[in-house]
Formats: sequence, C-alpha cells, structure tokens
Amino acid sequence: MTKMDLLDAVVVGASVVGSNAAYHLAKNGLDALVVEEHSMPGKFGKCSGLVSKKGLDEIGADYSSAKVNEVRGATFFCKNQEFTVRSPAVKAIVLNRQVYDSECARRALDAGAKFAYSNPATGFSQGAIVKMRVGESVLSTKALIGADGASSSVANSLGFAQMQKNNVVLAYEAEFIHSTPIDSRMVQLFFDPSFAGFFGWSIPSGDSAVRIGFGTTDYSAIEAGKKKLFSIPLVVAQLENAAKCREFSHLIPLACRKQTQKQNVLLCGDAAGQVKATTWGGIVFGSLCAKIAAREIDLFVREGKLIEYEAAWRNKFGKTLFAHNVLRGFYNHVDENILSALMKASRAFGAQKLFSSFGDMDFIFSA
Repeated sequence: MTKMDLLDAVVVGASVVGSNAAYHLAKNGLDALVVEEHSMPGKFGKCSGLVSKKGLDEIGADYSSAKVNEVRGATFFCKNQEFTVRSPAVKAIVLNRQVYDSECARRALDAGAKFAYSNPATGFSQGAIVKMRVGESVLSTKALIGADGASSSVANSLGFAQMQKNNVVLAYEAEFIHSTPIDSRMVQLFFDPSFAGFFGWSIPSGDSAVRIGFGTTDYSAIEAGKKKLFSIPLVVAQLENAAKCREFSHLIPLACRKQTQKQNVLLCGDAAGQVKATTWGGIVFGSLCAKIAAREIDLFVREGKLIEYEAAWRNKFGKTLFAHNVLRGFYNHVDENILSALMKASRAFGAQKLFSSFGDMDFIFSA
C-alpha cells in the first residue's frame, strides 16, 4: 500500500456487508477504503446462500449472475409429521455466494471506493482519529467500520464485549452435484434432537445440485449430527448418485452484541451479530445496517453531527431481530413431540395457507 492522507472512512472486511457499506459511503461522496486480509472479496463459498428475494431487492446489488436457483417454499419435518409452506411467487434466491460477494465489491468500486486486498488490519487505536496498521502503512481515518465477521479483530482490539459461546452456532454444510432434489423449488428442514437444539436442511441449488447441512452450539456434537443428517431417508434418496463438490464449517452469531458502536468505530453484519436467530441469515440485515452506518458517517464527516448508529439501527431492526430470538428460544425449549403435535394441529387448522400468503423470511415483526 502507498501512504494515504486522512480518510473519511475505512471498512475492515470485503464480504457482502463490508462492500455494501463502502458502496454507500462512496456513493455519498466520501473517501472510503476497504481493507481485506485475503486476496479477493467474499467468504469463499462458506455460506448456504439462501436469501429472501425481498431482502436482496432491498439491498439493491445486482444478483442475476450469482443466482443458481429460485425457492418458493419449505417443508418442515419432525418425527412422522410434516408441514409445508408454499407460495406461487419466488420467496428466496439461492446464490453462488462468492459471485455475489464479488458483485457487491464491484458495485462499491464503481461508486468510487478503494480496496486493499491481502492487507490484514492490525494495531488499532481509537481517538478523534482512528489509526491502524495495514501492511507497511499506518492509516488514519475519521470513522471505522468493522465488517470482519463473528470473530471481528476490530471488536476484539477495541474492547467491545465478547459474544457468548452459546450464542454462536457452528454450521456444517456440503454441496453435492448429480443429486436428485425432492423438489427444486422447495427447501426441506429437519428437526431432530441429534442436531443439539438446531435443525438440518436440504437446499436445492439447481435441478441437479443440493446443499445439505445443519448447525449446533454443541461443537462436540458435529460428528453425531453429520451421521444423523446423512442417514435421513429423504437425504439418502437425494444423494444416491451424487458427488460432493465442497464442504465447510463456519461460525455464525445468533445474538446482537450489547454494544456495536464506540464513538467513531461501528460494527456491522456478523461482527455486530445482526443475524436472524431462526435461520442464521445475516446478508440482509447486515447490509441494511451497513447503509445506516454509511449515512451516519456521512452526517458526521460533512456536518459534524454525532454518530448515532447504535440507536438508529436498533430502532429500525431491533424488534424484528428480537422476534427472531424469541422464536429461536421457543424452539430450543420445545420437545420434539410437542413440535410434531404443533405441526399436525397447524395443518388441521389450515395454517399452511396463512403462512404461504403472509409469511416473510426476514420481517416477521414490524414496528
């Protein structure tokens, strides 16, 4: 890197959230730099890539080249019961996450943001001006955004409270080609005690590809969970002639940090815990909060207004994310026999039609 003057904003992390923060900063005319420890943007495919169409449309980045499938609903399985929610409209998009990450970075670059790859940021110090070491340079910036994941170096270095381990899920997933999805427009969700309070899934990523995974907060249960997952008859049937093309494990936060702003240092996305506790999706809320962060920094740089990011994003999305946490807590404490009975009762009372008409993957609660 070359020596740079005082920057308006630096973003640490060039995944979707960091790139979207940089896009809005640059679009507002600010000098924005994204620093990334890897040689390219993104999570290198470590994501299931199932995102609500409504949420993607609101983010605004072009996802057409990253789209590998469209989903219209889901079937929930528990013991001998199942519950299906299906819509005539497309509800979710299955993405090639690496392609989408790259598209978000390209959009930010086109807006005027700068990117420094293969440059981990270290040695943070906070004051009226935030300083950090990036490669051989010491950068100075008026504001800093940490969009560097659940184990955020920005948060750890600058004294933000740690996330509790029981609020961080370990997700495992494998993708298979030459598979036989049950229905290429439907996701399957498997609720079983073997997944230690969470669930397994089958996400069709095309007519002959499927992503199979599960999550748990009991990291020692990962092998038992895999054994159970790949013994489910519906999964076995899909993988009879399939070949594995990738697999990964990844940590995902389930709860927001108690603090996501310290004066001119802001956290966004997984670093802030802005993730749905029900499905562990962070692309939509992380990106929308990144837009709020960019707006607050713009007002700070141009007008000297105090940054009020913490209050702004919580007022906008706090109740919705809390609702996801309530549902997550409910499921954690419900016996599978009760859950199975609830599925049966819901089907009997026609709840499937109601959820199909009004269900929203993201905004299950509106302020």
